[in-house]
Amino acid sequence: MSVSVPMKPAGRPVASLIALTRGRTTAAYVLLGLGAVVKTWPIVLLPVYLVYRRTRRAIGGFVTVLVLVLLPFAIVATVGAYNTFRGQLDRHLQLETLGSSVLLLLGLPSHTGFDAGSWNVFGGGADHVGQLQSALQVGLIGLVAWVFARSRRSREDLLVAVLATVAVFAFAGKVLSPQYLLWVAPFA
Repeated sequence: MSVSVPMKPAGRPVASLIALTRGRTTAAYVLLGLGAVVKTWPIVLLPVYLVYRRTRRAIGGFVTVLVLVLLPFAIVATVGAYNTFRGQLDRHLQLETLGSSVLLLLGLPSHTGFDAGSWNVFGGGADHVGQLQSALQVGLIGLVAWVFARSRRSREDLLVAVLATVAVFAFAGKVLSPQYLLWVAPFA
């Protein structure tokens, strides 16, 4: 039986999850790696995958995809490749996020402005809230993997853990975009 999954940003991670649930571990990790080089977010599924099923070959496939795709960019445009990732870490708190909503409700940000392709809040502790949200996001992803590791690790548990991980990534960070809803939907 063949499964056709559109190769949109959530397509590769969904195809990867299908492969993982069907015992195609190496294919699952390779597809996850391909998803991560297209849109970085699928890499957050790695902790749950590692808990569920892992082989050296599968992990090698994941790393190989990342190296083969990203290394040429790192060699040709080292500063640009570095700045791509650094820019995401240094982004301001986006206006649509939960933390921004709290700050706006309390009247704390001194102003809003357009930066890094989105409307953001500045002042009133917005950068600190953004850092706190990023730390919370990482902690919650780790918590989901930990809870999953303590579960029966059934197929159903895997599906719930993956959905929870994608939801945490989508909603707990310092950036929230409508497209993130499209990432969560196929897993739900």
